[in-house]
Amino acid sequence: MKSTFLELNRGLCLIVCAALLSGCQSATTYTAVEQGADNQKCQMFGYKAGTDDHRRCMFYTYGERERQTAANNQAAAAVLVGAAAVGLAAAAVATAPRYRYWCGRWSCYYY
Repeated sequence: MKSTFLELNRGLCLIVCAALLSGCQSATTYTAVEQGADNQKCQMFGYKAGTDDHRRCMFYTYGERERQTAANNQAAAAVLVGAAAVGLAAAAVATAPRYRYWCGRWSCYYY
């Protein structure tokens, strides 16, 4: 019983730590592949490279990518927090004391 409790605690501790650390992800870097994709998208819209409109388009597409990444990270963190809550509830049920008893003629006995 005690080893099961320790294993559940260890697992829950890992889940909680993962959920907490998922919010601490570093800022994403703007890779050359992403920059090339944004450049193609802006040129497809008709903006010529080097113009102010092209720069605005690149800035806008970069911002959209960052917002989408933040939304994805937030959704993943919410899933982890939900999994941690379910894990805590399961641990509470699994480690709850179970009293068994039987009653004789004169009294009841718990074991």
